[in-house]
Amino acid sequence: MKNTLGEIIIYELEDTPRIIVNNQIINNATLKWNKEGCGQGFLTLDGIAKQINTVDVIYVWCELGLSGKIYIYNNYDDEKWYLHGTTRGYA
Repeated sequence: MKNTLGEIIIYELEDTPRIIVNNQIINNATLKWNKEGCGQGFLTLDGIAKQINTVDVIYVWCELGLSGKIYIYNNYDDEKWYLHGTTRGYA
């Protein structure tokens, strides 16, 4: 079965993503965000993992005012994305 979470699109401004590797927050400006067809940048979760290019675990927190999702990559050394949890908005 194919893991399709990697195809989820993360928007740089709308989702206010926080990317964490080894307890360090990765500055979103270090990533090359696609900007074709819309004013804000976007990447898939797989695109984020490809650019970060690490064997370490990657967390991506996407929070909106009333809800949010936390994704985790390579937690089991399997190079797959998992939905790690949900939030009820900004913590």
